[in-house]
Amino acid sequence: MHLSAQSKVSIKGKQFLINGKPTYEGRNWKSYKIEGLPINSQLVQGVFDDLNPESAEQFAYHDTNHWDAQRNNAEFVCAMREWKNIVSMLLRFSQPGIYGMVIRNSLH
Repeated sequence: MHLSAQSKVSIKGKQFLINGKPTYEGRNWKSYKIEGLPINSQLVQGVFDDLNPESAEQFAYHDTNHWDAQRNNAEFVCAMREWKNIVSMLLRFSQPGIYGMVIRNSLH
């Protein structure tokens, strides 16, 4: 499905439509009909900055040995062009931190 700056998202019954056509038109996943579903990707660490000097360097780039939040964000946005079949994204900006997220999720 081609998206443009003029794309229109709507809902008809229980189906999500983009430019009047259901998302994932005619498609199934493991025998489940996914046509019209708003499948998304949760990109919890897609954009973040670690201001804590004790942990920021743990995310350092191998080529610079330094953490760079602007580079992280720029590379994240550039990578979006390569993603296929994602019609929506959830970016989480409020969370307990990268380590808190791991601990919290491991408790459930």
